[in-house]
Amino acid sequence: MDRTVSQGASCSNEDQAKQRTSRKDSPARRCRRGFEEAMKQGDLDFAGYCRLAAQAMLQLAVEEEAAEFIDRTAYERLGGKRTTYRNGYKRRKVLTGEGAIQLAIPQTRNGRKRFQTAILRPFQRRSEMLDALIPQLFVKGLSVRDVSDAFGSVLQEQGVSAATASRVAQAIREDFETWRSRSLSSEDVLYFFVDGMYLKLHPDQPEKQPILIAYAILWSGRKVLLHVGLGDRESYEACLGFLRDMAERGLSAPLLYCSDDCPGLRKALKAMWPQSLAQKCQAHKLRNILSKLPRGAQEEFTKRIHDVFWARDYEEGLAKGEELIERHRRRYPHAMECLAKSLEECLACLKVPYRHRIRVRTTNSLERLIEEGRRRTKVMGPMAGETAGLSLIHAVLVDASKRWKGIDMSSYIRQKLEALRATLAPLAESA
Repeated sequence: MDRTVSQGASCSNEDQAKQRTSRKDSPARRCRRGFEEAMKQGDLDFAGYCRLAAQAMLQLAVEEEAAEFIDRTAYERLGGKRTTYRNGYKRRKVLTGEGAIQLAIPQTRNGRKRFQTAILRPFQRRSEMLDALIPQLFVKGLSVRDVSDAFGSVLQEQGVSAATASRVAQAIREDFETWRSRSLSSEDVLYFFVDGMYLKLHPDQPEKQPILIAYAILWSGRKVLLHVGLGDRESYEACLGFLRDMAERGLSAPLLYCSDDCPGLRKALKAMWPQSLAQKCQAHKLRNILSKLPRGAQEEFTKRIHDVFWARDYEEGLAKGEELIERHRRRYPHAMECLAKSLEECLACLKVPYRHRIRVRTTNSLERLIEEGRRRTKVMGPMAGETAGLSLIHAVLVDASKRWKGIDMSSYIRQKLEALRATLAPLAESA
């Protein structure tokens, strides 16, 4: 009986000793044992071992940093000289190159200031970089699910949460609000281009909303996205409001503007900049003419119209165009009427230097940009509203426009352009 009691007392003492040992078992020691046990079992891949090794090393470094901060190690007694006390641990997730790891950060109390680790600052910057990357992934055309799956695979966690997606959307909206209210007085516009697209901006409405997009080539030769806003190319008032918004922010009148043949937009451009050269998009015009011709005659007339549009100068193009119209007016009256209706505006680009003509004869660059915007936003589903849709399409267009190349602005070309501008007296006076 005494022996049994003695054995029971011995077991109780052993349990108490284990509990004391467990309480003094620091997170760094536990991390190290976990790494060693994983190495013995050998059932992890290389990235898994790297994560455990990084966790063990960083945990030890943080604990030593905390011990130095309070001038004593864990469980070390300094009598009555203590002013700062340990106060447990706080869990923190850290993102590394091999994924996310969990650390236990020592906490303190009663000191003049609390312990804050400096060792993890580079990893905090890495986390901020990853957060900044998420909006870029959305802008590149990935859906919320695509981004979430990608981050979950790389970082070994659930990926992008709804809260993160909301924060990303808010950041994109804030960037757009700043961008669309900026001053345009420093943008010295040489050539101006405007076109539109349709996008479903309201999830509860079946119809798509018209969006106008404008960009410019500056006198420096640089291309820049100017404005994105609601508008309708068929509506004169909507187009005029779109243009006035830029003018009120300081946008100067261009030497030449180019757009398609939508009447509301053309009327607004002429009202806004009556002294600028008006260029109709030749690609749009050619399609309109060909649509009024028999299919068998389209190939032949494409070549003949190109001869007009690509003439050596404005006078030659005008003469060739009038000759083509007069020769085929009776046989193809509707097609020739379409060409005659805006022949002069189709040839305005022939007044600028030769090396610039290919850049200003159509709105193709803007249309390619818009098509890229459609492609990227297509996977994102319905927009949450007008502001959300406009801010997202703005971010997409800004990103896509980064690949734009400028134009040659040699001294000879600049002299030719200055001479052309001098023929437009009101524009010359305002410049």
